[in-house]
Amino acid sequence: SARNTPAPMRIARALVVILLSACSPSADSTGVDEPPQDPHTIPAGPFTPGQAYFGRSSYIEYVAGNSPVVFTAPHGGALKPAGIPDRVAVNCGGAATTSTDLNTIELVRAMQRRHFARFGTYPHIILNHLARGKLDPNRTVLEAACGDAAVKTAYAEWHDFIGVATTAALTASGKAWYMDMHGHGHSAQRLELGYLLTSAELNLTDAELNANVAYQNASSIRSISEESPLSFAQLLRGDTSLGALYVLAGFAAMPGNTEMRPNVDPYFSGGDNTRRHTCGAEATAFGGVTGGNVCGVQVESNYTGVRDNAANRDRFGDATASALQQYLSLHWGLRLDALR
Repeated sequence: SARNTPAPMRIARALVVILLSACSPSADSTGVDEPPQDPHTIPAGPFTPGQAYFGRSSYIEYVAGNSPVVFTAPHGGALKPAGIPDRVAVNCGGAATTSTDLNTIELVRAMQRRHFARFGTYPHIILNHLARGKLDPNRTVLEAACGDAAVKTAYAEWHDFIGVATTAALTASGKAWYMDMHGHGHSAQRLELGYLLTSAELNLTDAELNANVAYQNASSIRSISEESPLSFAQLLRGDTSLGALYVLAGFAAMPGNTEMRPNVDPYFSGGDNTRRHTCGAEATAFGGVTGGNVCGVQVESNYTGVRDNAANRDRFGDATASALQQYLSLHWGLRLDALR
């Protein structure tokens, strides 16, 4: 889950990290002081759409695409190599969440298949096959790898493959959409769309969200909002928001036009993958590009009706392809059927 820090404070924190990183040769790309990582390699390419490529020991898998869409599954892995120590808080900077997001790898594969069935192109997908008790790539490197050299290599490969995917998408289309797929166990059976806004921020009125540009700038759809004629609040929870389009396809989602805010319910607002690989204010400090042309969202999916069986995973894949086709074309001029 993401930390619920108000957007203006997060922006200030990000600027501090940028300055510190610029002054410190030992700071890694996540803004956390670490010794240099072990050398790592991923295949050099070229990459054939639809073909799988692997990092060292096959812990990280990349299936190349030719669509401006990137899906990732960081917490669905099951591998527990005996030679890799378990992640425990004392070795990970004080925190180590280890629960698995069940069937999220299978969900992303279904999303890839259904996207191809609709458009004839492959979205890029990146999958972490290590169990979360060994690697959590949705954290900065200390908490992610807990100092283990092999895990730090897998962590670097995870982000390198995402970089390969987003660079390919930008080269081909000028814009890219990134979606980090997770699973939640909250009682509310709905998709939680994490745009890097906290619960308190989403609970604000539309007028309050629109009045302070810091909320837009902190979000993972910053560049879309800067181009769209709609207000920031409308993009988040209006009738053509991503949440509203999921609702039309039969999947409850928040924020959207029916469930606009979390109120007092638990809610995941987005994690470090989304901070690093989308266009929000914190991206540069995490190794990405603030205000760039990669935008996206973290999706926390409920289990029943989404991840629980193959039929529902395919149904969700169809809904995602349809929703993204409408959302990206309408708000960002990005056509997913343009390469057909």
